[in-house]
Amino acid sequence: MTEHLNEHQTTLGKFTGCSHLLGEDVDPRLFIFESGVPNSPRILLTGMIHGDEYTAFDTLSLLVQTLGERQRNDNRQHHEHKSKGNDGVASYKFPSFSYFVIPCVNVAGAVCGKRCVPYDEVDLNRSFPGGVDETVSGRLAFALGKLAGQCDVVIDVHTAGWSIPFNII
Repeated sequence: MTEHLNEHQTTLGKFTGCSHLLGEDVDPRLFIFESGVPNSPRILLTGMIHGDEYTAFDTLSLLVQTLGERQRNDNRQHHEHKSKGNDGVASYKFPSFSYFVIPCVNVAGAVCGKRCVPYDEVDLNRSFPGGVDETVSGRLAFALGKLAGQCDVVIDVHTAGWSIPFNII
């Protein structure tokens, strides 16, 4: 999996750690924003481990949009400097972190509006470390764990899902 991640600078690709294990309808999307700085720290941000935590999806989708805009601006400035004969160094530097963002890990749960993975009714958050010969939840947990093992920081965004009663005041 590292080879796949290292070959991209800015890309939108499949979460290759589980795409061969699970059907297309449940493959999470992985957004990669490489800093371009060798050996920069890698940060993995995930949301919707529980399929009913929609606020996490919205938050991380906004982050993906913001990172994409910043990187597009950085690339544009880089090309402007190059065209003016400068050394090609942009005045705005993309933060020297590489970001790996999965706004919705539990796609099947999100589609069904369920906290657990609907194929096996297992709470994905209780499925780690998982394994290749386990249930859908276990295989997804295993693939996510492999990706997390390549990162320096992992942030999993949780929110109050629909299955948890709460009041908005």
